[in-house]
Amino acid sequence: MKKVFFYLSFLLLPLCLQAQSDCPLFKTYIDKGEEELKKGDKADIKKAIEAFTNAMVHCPAKAAEARNEILKAFDAINDLKNQAEKM
Repeated sequence: MKKVFFYLSFLLLPLCLQAQSDCPLFKTYIDKGEEELKKGDKADIKKAIEAFTNAMVHCPAKAAEARNEILKAFDAINDLKNQAEKM
């Protein structure tokens, strides 16, 4: 009986590890940040950056993707700055 449990635990281990690497909240946070940035000059950039940062925390394996989104947020800040300077 102990051997069965022992072998069964090794068979289920890859499934548990795969579930952890899927990062179910990563997409949710990325989507929240992108949605906020789509608001243009009405966007709350702080909320967007917080969402992208949370995505990095929840899935370090995809941190590069979240960093790219943060760079987009900074581009949005620069766009707003440039618009303000033109006025």
